[in-house]
Amino acid sequence: AVVSTQSTGFKGITYFNSPVRGKFTWEFEVILRDLDGTLSGTNIPYSTVTPNMEILDKTSCQTSDEWSHGAVAGAVYDAKTNLVRLGWNQPSISELLFKEVILTNSHGNVSVPYKFIRMTHKEGWMATVPTGTTYSMKWDTDLQFTNASFKMSAYYPKEGDYLILEQTLADKPDYITVGGSSNKKLSPIDGATDDPGTFTFDDETKKLSQYPKGMR
Repeated sequence: AVVSTQSTGFKGITYFNSPVRGKFTWEFEVILRDLDGTLSGTNIPYSTVTPNMEILDKTSCQTSDEWSHGAVAGAVYDAKTNLVRLGWNQPSISELLFKEVILTNSHGNVSVPYKFIRMTHKEGWMATVPTGTTYSMKWDTDLQFTNASFKMSAYYPKEGDYLILEQTLADKPDYITVGGSSNKKLSPIDGATDDPGTFTFDDETKKLSQYPKGMR
């Protein structure tokens, strides 16, 4: 995925007879920061142009005909929500390799394919996701596991961004670390006040919730 950083983007764009402004071939292809609203044509500063996905909040984005001439429709996100690129690889359980990962939030889900070649996490997975929400993360397999690890990074978050990942495990692990830290919390994670690296574990449901490091 190509991502405009928080300090770079597009401004002062002028179109002349341009009904086709862009086209996308897959969901996680690009995040384009529109600094003054001229790229998207919405005149909304700090909006974002990105491929449309089920996990986007439809109250904060709209599809765009001008950006919908490829295999995936384009969408314009307002300034209220940021998107980041997540990359992860090196699962400690080899059976997870090559499997798709399903990310689900309150708006829908996406399937993230495994690829040998990635920008940062080769032989792994990459997705562009909105921040400020909780995602269920599940490999597309019937395999049940308890002790597992993987390496994950988040790229170009802005101040105040957070996301929470949830996984249902087969049993209670012997120990849990997030980014090398073991910062367990008994109450639900609050992304606005808790620090990255915080996690909770529900002994009854076996649900692990974690606030990945690298988000601030």
